[in-house]
Amino acid sequence: MSDGSDHGRKAFAEAIYAHQARGDHYLYGNQWGDPNHGTLRYLFERYVRRRKVPGNLRQVVRRYIQPYVRPGMTVLEIGAGGGRWTQFLLPAARIIIVETTPEFFPYLEARFGPRFEFYQSSGAELTGVGTGQVDYAFSFGTFVHTPPEVLDGYLAHLLRVLRPGGLAVIQYADKNKRAARLPGPKDSGFADLNPQRFEAMATARGFWLRTHDTRILNHSNVAVLVRP
Repeated sequence: MSDGSDHGRKAFAEAIYAHQARGDHYLYGNQWGDPNHGTLRYLFERYVRRRKVPGNLRQVVRRYIQPYVRPGMTVLEIGAGGGRWTQFLLPAARIIIVETTPEFFPYLEARFGPRFEFYQSSGAELTGVGTGQVDYAFSFGTFVHTPPEVLDGYLAHLLRVLRPGGLAVIQYADKNKRAARLPGPKDSGFADLNPQRFEAMATARGFWLRTHDTRILNHSNVAVLVRP
């Protein structure tokens, strides 16, 4: 998902067009880590090939998607991109995709079929999604790169669109971790967040924090929020 700016949208649009033109068979987005890879493949990529993979992404699926997504549910994904996480949401009855870059919409339909509801957000809002309709929301790879105020804006909207008892699984950057920091002026790729600041934002918006996993990824964390 882009940052919502014209420059960000253009960059992602050009990237997805180039990906399609090359005829690449892997899902766009897997270049940053394939959540279908198991533990052995993760260890090989990290310690043998020395790739900067963010962590064992298969464990994210097993812990934070598969236990929650069920037939008959309405789910929402913020920043689906090329669908590397969308593929695990397919058991749900209704899937709402939120993106600032609409060029991903036809790509997702070509990959998975015409079964999605698409909403192009202008940034930090879910105005086009109905109140109390969503059972489960998920976002990975988006809020690690967006300013904290953008995430905070989405949290306010997520509280509205989730049904009572609904869950939101959010990945966010953790500047307490060395992998999320770069030396000098280059230190701008990851959002300026840490567990304490994220918890403060989420609870101020009215969420309960069910799970806060600060160990699963090397540059970020995963939180499971509950709407009371």
